[in-house]
Amino acid sequence: MIWARPANALRHVEKLDARVSRIVAGFAASDVFWSSGCDPRRFLTNSAGSLVVPHMLWDMSNGDVVAIDDVEVGYGGAAPGRAFSLLSELGLSDPVARGIAYSRRSLTRLGCDGRTVLQSIAHSDWPGFRLHTPTRIGTAWVLRVTADNLEDRLRPVGAPAVRPSTGRIAAMIADELDRDDLPGWARGSRIARYLPSRDAARNAGFVDRSDRNSPAPDRSRAYQLIVEQGSLQLWFELPDQQGAGGQLPRDAYVLMQNLRIPRPSGESVVADDDRLRYGYC
Repeated sequence: MIWARPANALRHVEKLDARVSRIVAGFAASDVFWSSGCDPRRFLTNSAGSLVVPHMLWDMSNGDVVAIDDVEVGYGGAAPGRAFSLLSELGLSDPVARGIAYSRRSLTRLGCDGRTVLQSIAHSDWPGFRLHTPTRIGTAWVLRVTADNLEDRLRPVGAPAVRPSTGRIAAMIADELDRDDLPGWARGSRIARYLPSRDAARNAGFVDRSDRNSPAPDRSRAYQLIVEQGSLQLWFELPDQQGAGGQLPRDAYVLMQNLRIPRPSGESVVADDDRLRYGYC
């Protein structure tokens, strides 16, 4: 991936001796990431493993990708203004350039001359994808869901306060993982791994620590339910650590059910198991 500021982006295109074949832009960096279809290894990461994703990407006809730095889209400001000026210099018509620069998200395909628009779809709503950008942890690409999210964020209106939202957030994630436009690197069989205790999760490396500026900087989060699909992992921190009598905790069961990962009948978690796997294809 080649990073370029607006002042030298067109010079990079000339040096590549290729044409711009597709433009992906978004107010939310996560929309640009997921809509691009790019393998996460093509992006830069910061010291915390977070992906550095621009608000505009140009796919080139030779397979290269140009990341446009110092522009944004989706509102009336200086950064979208720079995006509009650059797109106009690229040769796009005024309506198309404005549609990209001032829409919340867009996908534009260009013809063989790098200027003729074959298709341009712009949206005023966002996000188009309801998944965040993943974080690199070791060699894995990870999305983390904390117990706070499961307990509070998506509780159905009027429902009793017994963590019913675990199913709701899991169903939303499953819908995203089943999308036809999900990138190829995140496709595949869906596998769940349950670790029966937080200590087991920590020992297996499914843990992170709070920010040093947090009120509780020494508190670590352990993730007991791990879902894998393709090269993507989702780590779930469970509000209930352990089910009664060695059974799956209710939260883990509801999550797996709504993530569309069937639990084989008659199976239970025993104390000395380090993990169980369930598969969904």
